[in-house]
Amino acid sequence: SSLAPSPGALTGAGHMCNHPPPTKQPNVMAVSYDFASAGFGAPNAFPSELLGCVPNTYARAPSILDGTYSPSVAMHSVLLLSTRPLQDEELFIDYRLTPGFERPLWYEPVDPEEDERRWSASAIAKG
Repeated sequence: SSLAPSPGALTGAGHMCNHPPPTKQPNVMAVSYDFASAGFGAPNAFPSELLGCVPNTYARAPSILDGTYSPSVAMHSVLLLSTRPLQDEELFIDYRLTPGFERPLWYEPVDPEEDERRWSASAIAKG
């Protein structure tokens, strides 16, 4: 096997973000982002010749049947944005695991009150 980085390796770093230990705070956050499709002559379309540079692949292709397909979207994605200036440090993101299930021993909630609020039945029902 080759150890040469793939074209997306320079930008695809989400798999390298860990949940912060109790002494640290998250320094990145996840934001949903859709690369706009060139279909229907969209003026803000992502250039189709650059789609191969997007470091994403679908585990399951979007489908009309399950509501994940949109002709206006070339690729669904998640961006990681820093919450403050970063330099030579590990990336931490709050995994925000559901409080109602057993969590790994290493997991320590960043904000337990926020987790309870976010995962409460009323918050989930509101969508």
